[in-house]
Amino acid sequence: MVFGSNWNYSVVQRQDRAKFDGGVSLSENRMGWNMGILFLLPYFRHSIILRGIVYSLAPTLAQLFIVFPIKLNQGVMGLDLGVLTPLFVLFFNGVWGVSAAWWLNLVEKEP
Repeated sequence: MVFGSNWNYSVVQRQDRAKFDGGVSLSENRMGWNMGILFLLPYFRHSIILRGIVYSLAPTLAQLFIVFPIKLNQGVMGLDLGVLTPLFVLFFNGVWGVSAAWWLNLVEKEP
């Protein structure tokens, strides 16, 4: 069986309409693409922790004030999921931010 260009086009359409668990389609998820700009800015190079916290602010705010209340209908900051949900989001986005800052610091030092 030979697959033509119509088959390839339909696969791309299905992937574009694919939904994440939160109901956000792949074409609607633009924040991830725009976050890359933060990695180019030369600030807080002396402190990996501070730089990581800055990196984690945008995804944390988006999760707490856009994804939970608007996309998932779980209340502002996801409080319908539990009282500790905001702390969970802050902690894990902070871990991601510090890891990203550490990695960027490591990569920037290489010749």
